[in-house]
Amino acid sequence: MLSGQVKVLSLPLTEILNRLSGNVAVKMDCEGCEEALLFTSCETIRRAREWLIEIHPWVSADKVIQRMKECGFSSYLRFRYHNGLAVYHFVLMPQDQKS
Repeated sequence: MLSGQVKVLSLPLTEILNRLSGNVAVKMDCEGCEEALLFTSCETIRRAREWLIEIHPWVSADKVIQRMKECGFSSYLRFRYHNGLAVYHFVLMPQDQKS
């Protein structure tokens, strides 16, 4: 390792989510990796009951929102910044409220 560099452990999103249990909320601020959710199973995504996701302007918010809805979440836009950055809150709906 070169001077001034820091070694950082990273894990795939699926591995992290598969370790979760109980009443879990996830805050996702991953500088553009939000689309990883598109390739994650609904079973794994539902391990967290709530998600707060910062979606960058170069990422398709519509695709992320659609994926979360497919997995049984309702979506709420919480903030939209002048630069196109948006923060969405996703909440897992109870089984009897899913359409």
